[in-house]
Amino acid sequence: QAQREMRLAERMEFRRELERIYMEFRSRPCADCNKSFPYQIMQAHHIDRTKKEFDIPSIMPRGKNPHSKTSKTSRRMVERLASELNKCVNLCPNCHLEREWGPNGSLRKHFKKKYSTANVKN
Repeated sequence: QAQREMRLAERMEFRRELERIYMEFRSRPCADCNKSFPYQIMQAHHIDRTKKEFDIPSIMPRGKNPHSKTSKTSRRMVERLASELNKCVNLCPNCHLEREWGPNGSLRKHFKKKYSTANVKN
């Protein structure tokens, strides 16, 4: 019982560390427009997609139940998050869309051509 409580306390500590690192990153101003927005809407953008190992939100614990599967955190997860955030810039949603879709919707046009049956509007 004591060992189980110790593991639970350790997981909670790692979980708080994950949340702290992620919140600290998202609290920075937008790398493109340099405006500050609430951290909840800021987005991590991978500078080089080829070096992306995972989607950052996928590693973040969800919910308040420390026993749930998604809440299991470890020192390795903390290290992976810090490593992945080093490959990113913090962007506001507008600047993130601009980077993803490109100037004048060039990427959107590419996808429209590639997937002509998709419902992509100009």
